[in-house]
Amino acid sequence: MLFDNKQFPSCFEKCVCSSHLLEVQKYCDDMIQDEGFYLTIWSCSRQSQIMSWRERLRWIWKIFRTGNPWADSVVISNEQAKHITKYINKHLPKE
Repeated sequence: MLFDNKQFPSCFEKCVCSSHLLEVQKYCDDMIQDEGFYLTIWSCSRQSQIMSWRERLRWIWKIFRTGNPWADSVVISNEQAKHITKYINKHLPKE
């Protein structure tokens, strides 16, 4: 998959609660003619604390049981939604 940060820089918006960050990035794979957007939720709340081994095992067990490491949401303001919309519209194919 073609992943060129220079061609498609990410769009970042911080959650209104300031504990998460939403990243939106365009991707394009010319080999299989596929394109779209990556949406990533980053957690900012740990503040560089190292997880204990028990906490790590708890996360590993959750991933093993459910197959899904994260279940989060991001709350964005209307202005942030407009910024993300502009980013997505800018990178959508022209019709």
